[in-house]
Amino acid sequence: MSNNTSHHKIWDIIKFFIHFCKLPETFRIAGINFDFSTYPCLLGFAIGLGVVFAIFGGQIAIMLTDFIQGQFCNIAFLAIMVYMVSIFRWDVIFEALRDFESANPGQSLFNPYNTSRIEDFNIWYFLVGIAIMLMTQGAWQGGSQYNAAAKSAHEAKMSRFLGTWRQLVQVALMIFIPICAFTFFHHPDFAAQAAELNGELALLGGQNAVQARVPLFLTQVLPVGLVGVFAAVMFAAMLSTDDSYLHSWGSILIQDVILPFRKKPFTEKQHILLLRLSIVFVGVFAFFFSYLFKQTEYIFLFFQITGAIFTGGAGAVIIGGLYTRMGTAAGAWVAMIAGSGLSVGGILLQQAWPHISESFYRMTGWSWVGDNLERFPLNGQYVAFYATLIGFLLYFGVSYIDKKIRHLPGFNLEQMLHRGVYDKTHEHVVVQQKPLGRLLRALGLTDEFTFGDKVIFFASMAWTLLWFLIFIGGTAAQLFFRLPDIAWLEFWKFYVMFGFVLGIGTTIWFLWGGIADTFELFRTLSTMKRDMADDGRVVDGRNAGE
Repeated sequence: MSNNTSHHKIWDIIKFFIHFCKLPETFRIAGINFDFSTYPCLLGFAIGLGVVFAIFGGQIAIMLTDFIQGQFCNIAFLAIMVYMVSIFRWDVIFEALRDFESANPGQSLFNPYNTSRIEDFNIWYFLVGIAIMLMTQGAWQGGSQYNAAAKSAHEAKMSRFLGTWRQLVQVALMIFIPICAFTFFHHPDFAAQAAELNGELALLGGQNAVQARVPLFLTQVLPVGLVGVFAAVMFAAMLSTDDSYLHSWGSILIQDVILPFRKKPFTEKQHILLLRLSIVFVGVFAFFFSYLFKQTEYIFLFFQITGAIFTGGAGAVIIGGLYTRMGTAAGAWVAMIAGSGLSVGGILLQQAWPHISESFYRMTGWSWVGDNLERFPLNGQYVAFYATLIGFLLYFGVSYIDKKIRHLPGFNLEQMLHRGVYDKTHEHVVVQQKPLGRLLRALGLTDEFTFGDKVIFFASMAWTLLWFLIFIGGTAAQLFFRLPDIAWLEFWKFYVMFGFVLGIGTTIWFLWGGIADTFELFRTLSTMKRDMADDGRVVDGRNAGE
C-alpha cells in the first residue's frame, strides 16, 4: 500500500495556502506564551478534517461532497479562466515564450521536440509517462473506492468515458495559469509588478521561493473576489482529495492486506471498527510523513515514484489477472513485492545519494556516478517505469513457471464476476439487438449500451483519436519539415481555448446530470437488498456469502 503520493499532495496544498494567504511561519494564541508553527497546525487540521469525513460519513458522504466540490471548482475555474484570458493576451504570451527559447536553446516551453537541454520534463518524460499510464491502467489505489462503487460493471465502464469530459475546464486552467505566471515574470509589460514579487521571493529563498512563485503571482493578478474563490477551490480540492484517499487506503489495508489472511470473518461491528481505526492510522502516518520527509525532486516526479510503490506491481496483476488466464498467486506476489521494493529502494537511494555518491565513485570509478554526485541519476519517472516494467516481466514469468511446475488449472473469472451463465442477478441487461462487430466489442462496446451510452462512447473515442492523430501528424511534420515556432504556439492556444469552450458545455451537463443521479442514488439505496456476508473476500474462487 502506498500513501506517500497523497501525503505530498496534502503537503503541497498546505504550502500553497501558507504562501497564497501570506500566513506567518508562527503564531500565538492569546494567553499562551508559545510560538506555534503554522505548517504542522494547518497540516493536522487538514488531515483531521479528512479523517472525520471518512470515518463518520463513509463512502456515500465522500461521493456527495466530491460531486459538490467538483462542480463548484468547475464553475469557479470558468470564472477565473475568463478573467485570466482578459488580462494576458496571447500575443504577449507568445512573445515571452519565444524570447525565452531564443535565450535558452534546447529548453523550449512549447515545442516538445526542442527540449534536449531540459533535464527532467523533456520529451522522454511524456513518452515514459504514456507507457506507465498504459501499464498501470485502473491500478491507482486512490480511486479504488470509486472503481467499486458503480451500480453495475457497465456503469463503471461508462464512468471512465465520462471522465474524459469532466476535467476539460480544469486541464485548460491548470495549463494556462503556469503560462500566465511565466509571462508575468518574463515579459517587460509586467516588469514592475514582477520586480516587487521577486523581492518577496528572494526573502524566502531556496525551495520555498520556487513553491511560492505561482501562489504569490495569483494574489497579485486576481481581484479580491476571485482570490477568495480560488482559495475556496483549493480548500475544497484538498478536502475531497484527503477524505477520498484516506478512505481508500484505510479500506485497502483491511480488505486487501488483513482479510485475506483470516480464516474466520469479522463481525459487522468489528469490520466497521477496524476500517475506521485503519483510516485514523493512515491519517496519523500521513501527518508524520508529510511533516518529516524531505522532498528531493519535483512534486510530479515524486508522485510517480511513490505511486509506483503500489502500481509498480498492481498494474501487472490487474491486466494479467483480468485480461489473460496466465496469472497465478505466486506471480502476483512476486510482482507486487518487486514493484514495491524497487520503488522504495529508489526513494531511499534518492535520499541517501548525496551522502554516499562520492564514496561509491571512489570505489567503482564509474563515470556515470561521477557525473551525478549531487543527485541520483534516475528521477522518479524513470524509477517508476523500470519498477512497473520489471513487475510485468516477473508476473508473467513467475506465473508461467508456477503453472508448469504445479500444473494449475485456469481460474474461473466468469464465475467470480457473475458473467455469462453465472449472471443470476441479470445485471447485464441486453439493449442492443443487432450483433456487434468484433472491433467494437474489442473497444469496449457491448450489448448493454443504450443510444445515449453509444453517443458518449463514440464521442470519447473520436476525441481520443483526434488527439492521437494530431500527435502523429505533429511528430511527422516536425521530423520532415521542422514546424515553425508559431505553429506550436497556435496549437497550444487552440488546445487550451478549445478545452475551455467545450468545458462550458460539459460543466452544465455534469451539473444537471449529477443532480439527477444523486436523487437516483438515494432511491436505489432505499430499496436495494444487502448481503452482509459479502465482506469483500474471495473464498474458493467465489465472493464471500455466495
